[in-house]
Order: sequence, then structure tokens, then C-alpha cells
Amino acid sequence: VKLAENTYRDVNIALANTLANISESVGVSAWDVIEMANLHPRVNIHRPGPGVGGHCIPVDPWFLVAADEASSRLIRTAREVNDGQPEVMAKRALELAGDARRAHVAVLGAAYKPGVSDARESPTSRLAEILIDAGVSVAVHDPWVREFAPELAASVWDAVSGADVIIVMVGHAEYQQLDSMEVAANVRGRRVLDTCNVLDREPWIRAGFEFYRYGEPA
Repeated sequence: VKLAENTYRDVNIALANTLANISESVGVSAWDVIEMANLHPRVNIHRPGPGVGGHCIPVDPWFLVAADEASSRLIRTAREVNDGQPEVMAKRALELAGDARRAHVAVLGAAYKPGVSDARESPTSRLAEILIDAGVSVAVHDPWVREFAPELAASVWDAVSGADVIIVMVGHAEYQQLDSMEVAANVRGRRVLDTCNVLDREPWIRAGFEFYRYGEPA
């Protein structure tokens, strides 16, 4: 029963992420689409985002796949979609960064969800690996997590100092409360990628940032 519960959530998150990727391609906002679709009383599309973490959802569906591979193609595909989300975010970040050999990217959030200190199976870990392999200088910050690889920046200001791109990977309340003007004074390039729809776009645009939200046209 527990496996079924976590697989249900994983498959529905994969649907939301797929809708977000399609929405970017065809030029509409997935967030608007999902909000309107969820007005239907029997529809509850989940929120898209940068991937799925924690010790349950990324793991439990594989037990069902192992139990009957022929009947579990949907479950396997959902897992592959969600595991591939950090690559989607990394591709966008590299496009924003331009010359990866000289770029510095600040990644905000290492936990697997907002308001927790648990970083098991965190999508940020895979994102950082991809960016570092591409030659990018990466600084990761999280106000809750204490141990992580790569080593965490001591403060959000240490992370964003000199950054060319800021990627918000986790919707911690601390990041929602950031002063965009103060951030602008500390970065080198004013580009923000909000992967989980937690930032208010307008203050960042007023501060001179190029603002990109996952699931919307670039």
C-alpha cells in the first residue's frame, strides 16, 4: 500500500513536469494551465519542479518495477522523467550562463523539499554535478541543511556573490523573502531561474534581473 501511495505521487509529479516541458515548447504557462485544469472537481494535477527527492518517492516505485517489469512501464517512465529533471534545469542554467568556463552559478536550496533539513536524493546534488562537469563554478546554499556535497556556502550572500545565474531549487521561505535589490548589488550577472514558482517575478524584474520561471516560455 505504501509503495502504491508513493508511486501515485511520483507518476502525478511526472505528469506535471511533462506538462511544464511541453508548455515551454509551445509557448504557454504550465502554471496557468494547471491552475485552470484543477478547477475541475475531479482533477488535481501536481506542481512541476526540478525533480523528486527524499527517501521514499524516488525509491519506492522501483520495487514495483522490479516486481513486474512488463506491467510497470508507466511507473518506469515516470521515474525516468523525474530523475531527468535536474538535467532540464542544468541545460537552462547553462544557456543563461553563456560561457560556462567562466560562469559562476548560485544554487539556492539543497533539501528535497521546503522547510526540512533532509537532503537525501536531492535534485540539487545531481544539478551541481552536471554544472561542475560543464566547467561551471557552483556555490550551493541552504538555510536548513548542514551537510552536503559540494560543501555549502556559509550564507546566501556568500553563494550569490559574483554569480552570473541564480537558480532557486527549493522554495524555502527564506528565499521568498530575499530582497531582490540587495541581491542585485552582489551579483555579476542578473539572471534568475525559479524552478519551483516561489519568487514574485515583478520585484526581480524591477531590480534589473532577467527572470525565468520553469514551465513558462523563456
